[in-house]
Amino acid sequence: TQPLVPFMRKLKAAENAAPVIGEVGVVRSIRIDSEFGQVEVARPGGAPALLNARLGPDGEPAPRGTEVAIVSYDDSKGIYLVRPLPATPPID
Repeated sequence: TQPLVPFMRKLKAAENAAPVIGEVGVVRSIRIDSEFGQVEVARPGGAPALLNARLGPDGEPAPRGTEVAIVSYDDSKGIYLVRPLPATPPID
């Protein structure tokens, strides 16, 4: 098992790596608002992270598929604060 130790350490480090504030994610729950929601964020070299997230108290609910920016992390509640990104119109 000794040859597998470096590989297992790398897996454990990737598992504990928190997504970086400022990354872009996609709403994966039915919606996200100030009381409910989950966001998926791509992680390099691994599976995407599914984060419990909320909008600010004055934010309009956003539906599934909306792109959001991760703004901060509330350590006491274990949730991320996000804000919707403006929709980009299609190029004709």
